[in-house]
Amino acid sequence: MKRNQKLVFLGVGKLALSVADAAHGSGIESLYGTTRSAERRCELLSHRIEPILFGEWLAAGESASELLDGANVLVSIPPIESSPGQEEMLSRLCRKARKVIYISSTTVYGLKSGQINEDTTVCSDTRAACLRLKAEEAFRQSGAIVLRAPALYGFDRGLHTRLLAGSYQMPANADNFVSRIHQDDLARIILASFKELSAGEVYVVGDQLPARHREVLEWLCLRLKLDYAAVSMGRSQPESAGGEKRRRGEILRGDRAVDGSLILQRLKLDLAYPTYKEGYGAILQRLGY
Repeated sequence: MKRNQKLVFLGVGKLALSVADAAHGSGIESLYGTTRSAERRCELLSHRIEPILFGEWLAAGESASELLDGANVLVSIPPIESSPGQEEMLSRLCRKARKVIYISSTTVYGLKSGQINEDTTVCSDTRAACLRLKAEEAFRQSGAIVLRAPALYGFDRGLHTRLLAGSYQMPANADNFVSRIHQDDLARIILASFKELSAGEVYVVGDQLPARHREVLEWLCLRLKLDYAAVSMGRSQPESAGGEKRRRGEILRGDRAVDGSLILQRLKLDLAYPTYKEGYGAILQRLGY
């Protein structure tokens, strides 16, 4: 991307912050991000992102599109059932953007099991899949590039945080395969995609070693010097749990092994953390383990 090219985040979560940090290293200096909370202003500014209050910005109607005109736009706002039509409205505002990337989820494959790649047919057999597919379709109307991501992890998010906090609960289906990708690797993929990909392209992303949840748990317990037997005997997480637990449950029930190799070939990119061992290994080393 050209120096000083504008990058706008619709939704600023942990992934967007990783993208912002990587973007500064590539010479991009004009970053804007929407937030629903004025209290997050200082956090966004610390990553050199100009905060935009989402509600006030959206209330400006068509004039809100001026922020997005000629910009690279990263959309990482998850579907919200209580805000019907939001994706369609945001997609219309993106019509004059340079490029749009929508971060979707592998939940679009519903309860399908086995290997997942770009040739795999989506499946709307869960509510989460239906919501994601509807959101994808809305943003593809504005030419968005869609990246379907599995579980994300990073320094301050992932299985290790729950283990260290003592809040981990073994899921009922811990032998299912789960794919994941380090959020810093996904950030690099996003920035490269703005450069190299064309409107409407759809890819799945993931690291190179899908693994059973139980396998990753055992590896982390060994590194953290936790009693795996005691941890794994903890009360199982019910599949009907709400919020973040429900989202993790959707991922685990899918029993999916994501093959994210195609986009890496397309972008001529190597992952910094090709498996959970390199990714979590770097995180734990930073934490002193």
